[in-house]
Amino acid sequence: MRKIEMQSAFSLLEMVISIVILGILAFLALPQKTHQLSRATNTLLEHILYTRHLALNDNQLYTHINQTQFLTDKFKSIDPQGLIDETPMWQIQFHLNGKYTMFSYSIYIDTPRFSLTTHYDGRPMSGDIVALQGSDRRCLSGYNNTNISDECKNNSSVFVRLNEAYGIDEFNISADSFCEIALGMRIYFDRFGVPYCTRSKIKLTKPFRITLKKNKSTKTICVLPVTGYAFISKTGNC
Repeated sequence: MRKIEMQSAFSLLEMVISIVILGILAFLALPQKTHQLSRATNTLLEHILYTRHLALNDNQLYTHINQTQFLTDKFKSIDPQGLIDETPMWQIQFHLNGKYTMFSYSIYIDTPRFSLTTHYDGRPMSGDIVALQGSDRRCLSGYNNTNISDECKNNSSVFVRLNEAYGIDEFNISADSFCEIALGMRIYFDRFGVPYCTRSKIKLTKPFRITLKKNKSTKTICVLPVTGYAFISKTGNC
């Protein structure tokens, strides 16, 4: 009888230990699932701040043709006179649909080029200047191999693709009505950090509000007009 009782007690102890271990494993696994939205939001905020930082520190104001030689030597398709006339800006462009670009974004300078087939703002293409990730030198572009610079082919960061990397279900933007363009939106920053939007580069008059959603939870990033200050909203309002 004693032997049977000891065996039963040992089995019960094993069961309790097993439940405790499973609970610990479940607890450790939970943050990975519930914090994906926060990770995606923090990554996007960092990249918006990075775009503004590039604009403040990488001046693209050209006043003489000789100043453009560094770029035109590297990208023969760039129109040097266009660099002087247009004053290109760093931008973060949001791609809101597409098979490979769902809820993704690119950080780049759209440069003026001689060819009409490449001189448009639809996406970063060969001759555009794409921002690089500091840790591994990967291109911060939602696109990778479609007419893009050689250094970005098969070398783009997965973390700018929010649906693929973090499982973001929805990605919505609200801003000035003139910011709306087909297939997505974008924010430009000038060399003083002032934010603009739309292809004609108009200064923001209202906050640029970005909402990310995953599993019915939402996070909101605000980019304020005039200053370009960006932050994660605690209330969802800007």
